[in-house]
Amino acid sequence: MLTAMRELAVADRPCSVEQARRLLAELVGDQARMLIGEVAAEGFVDAVTPDLATANTMLIPRITDQPTPQRRSRPPRWLPMAALGLLAVLLIAGVAVAMNTTGQGASAAQGNRPAATPSVTAGGVSFSQKGSGQATDCASHAYGDLRVWLSQHPCHDLARATYQTTSDGHPAAVALADVTFGDPATAKAFGTEANTPGTGGIADLVKEGAHWTGGPTSFNDAAYTVLVRAASVRLTEVVWIGRASNPTDPALTRLATAAASLPASS
Repeated sequence: MLTAMRELAVADRPCSVEQARRLLAELVGDQARMLIGEVAAEGFVDAVTPDLATANTMLIPRITDQPTPQRRSRPPRWLPMAALGLLAVLLIAGVAVAMNTTGQGASAAQGNRPAATPSVTAGGVSFSQKGSGQATDCASHAYGDLRVWLSQHPCHDLARATYQTTSDGHPAAVALADVTFGDPATAKAFGTEANTPGTGGIADLVKEGAHWTGGPTSFNDAAYTVLVRAASVRLTEVVWIGRASNPTDPALTRLATAAASLPASS
């Protein structure tokens, strides 16, 4: 080995200090690690000539740089548990938001719900029910003078419904409101008040936000009828969908008469 080292130190293409130090490291490992100054003291130059990397020696084969293997870092063991914990928190939060949203939606609907009955025939006309609702505070769903009247004469029950039908190929919408009282006398008095022009009425479901696809935007200028039956009073409104309505339109009046026997609840 001494002969080889001397050859490397005095050869035509001398070995640098760094290459000599690496050669020793290959031969003896970490047991005798030499510093750069110690190797330079043995006669090796502290520089690398451009052609030294391609030079061959007589006794010792040329040493090439070997890539240092990289160790792949492994994630800490707590990461999977933390991910599962975060997933559980997000799941619980999502369920809570969904339940809260559902509760708010049910409260805002005020008992109104989509129709359960797809269609029904009354007076020879086919009607498709679009919505229905029940309430016991009639005054809160009334407007005009009828609101004041009902606050002084509370009802027992309010049932409302909306329907859609056609007449001569034109779509029309129906709004029903059945107001029930404790006795026929109060119902008759309410019917007289409700049939007086300018006294207001019972808000329809569309007015309270229960719209449906292809339905009317309002029941303004509707054909309007009032029917008293024992302790109950039925208010019926009918309008055209997609075109102007007139309270005296004969076609709308006929539809209102036919709708008098429709159910006001699902």
